[in-house]
Amino acid sequence: MSGSLWGIGAILVGLVLSVALHELGHLLPAKRFGALVPEFAVGFGPALWKRERASTVYAIRALPLGGYVRILGMFGPGSPTRKRTRRDGRPTLAEEARIASREEVPLGCEHRAFHRLSWWRKAIVMVCGPLVNLVLALVFLMGAMIGIGSPAPSLTLESVSPSVSSSLGELPGPAHEAGLQAGDTIVAVDGRAVEDWRRFQELVAA
Repeated sequence: MSGSLWGIGAILVGLVLSVALHELGHLLPAKRFGALVPEFAVGFGPALWKRERASTVYAIRALPLGGYVRILGMFGPGSPTRKRTRRDGRPTLAEEARIASREEVPLGCEHRAFHRLSWWRKAIVMVCGPLVNLVLALVFLMGAMIGIGSPAPSLTLESVSPSVSSSLGELPGPAHEAGLQAGDTIVAVDGRAVEDWRRFQELVAA
């Protein structure tokens, strides 16, 4: 497999893992607070793998384009004075969502509907998903800075161009003409020691 395919594969695996961890951030506090969570899935479409544990079905699905946590009873009944029907007598879209949310909660489990949680518990469930992504971003950033580092000027030459472009056209590169090669380290300019790139620029400019 070529390097580009390995890179694409790594990106896909990273996306799937980040989605799974994001949804896990919603799942864990929801179950901890007693909400009804019948399904946790990574991906969409047909299930490739399923397992039920503690009244929650965990699934990996065929299309790795996202994921979801199904929490029952997301919408409460709403205010009694709120508009519930349209002019033609049909329920409003908001009312249809409330009805569907109410009907999906099993009898006897109404007290475990998501909307019955206290406001701060609901806030924790909603915030923990994005919070996981923020933590992942910080971890990856720290890993890149510690393991790879950031670009910095160096006195060791990575490459030496044999020619340079100018208003007169292509001319021989002065560094190449002077015999410098990739991998050489500049230690002095005109007999004066060079400690860093800034000092090298100052001496060349002078």
